This record gives sequence, C-alpha cells and structure tokens, in this order.
Amino acid sequence: AGAIVSTVEAALFELLERAGTPEFKAVQKLIA
Repeated sequence: AGAIVSTVEAALFELLERAGTPEFKAVQKLIA
C-alpha cells in the first residue's frame, strides 16, 4: 500500500506542478 500511495502522490505532484494552480499548494499542505 505504501508504494502505491507514494506513486499516486508523485503523479499528483507532477500534474499539479505542471498546472501551476493554487490547488497544488492546498494538496501539498494536506499530504505534507
């Protein structure tokens, strides 16, 4: 489960970083 979560988090970070949307910061706060 840990590996899957890490992969999902990495994918989300990549997509949000590319989008450069405020949601990225919101998600980052929730995950970090």
